[in-house]
Amino acid sequence: MFVVLSPTRLCADTNFESVNGLLCTTVRPVGRAAKPHEVFLDDSDGLDWTTAVRCNVVFHFAKAAAGKRRGLVSVIRRREIARRIFSSMEWPA
Repeated sequence: MFVVLSPTRLCADTNFESVNGLLCTTVRPVGRAAKPHEVFLDDSDGLDWTTAVRCNVVFHFAKAAAGKRRGLVSVIRRREIARRIFSSMEWPA
C-alpha cells in the first residue's frame, strides 16, 4: 500500500502514467511505537488497522499498480507526514 504524494491534478491526468508515494506497512508488533521516520495511520484515515507510513524513501510507481483507494489521510496526519519527510531527508524546515 502507498500514500500518494503527487497532486490530484497529476493523478487524474492521463498523460502521466506514474505518481510518487510513500510505502505503508501494517504495524507489527501491535502497539509498538513509531520509528523516527514513520507516521501511523488508523481508522480516522479510513484504514481497518494501524499502518506505518515510511517517510524516509519516496517511491515512483505506475498508477496501474496503485490498486483501489483504501482511505483518505487526515489533514493532521498529512502535516505530520510532511514534517517526517523533511526530518528524514534532513531538509531545513
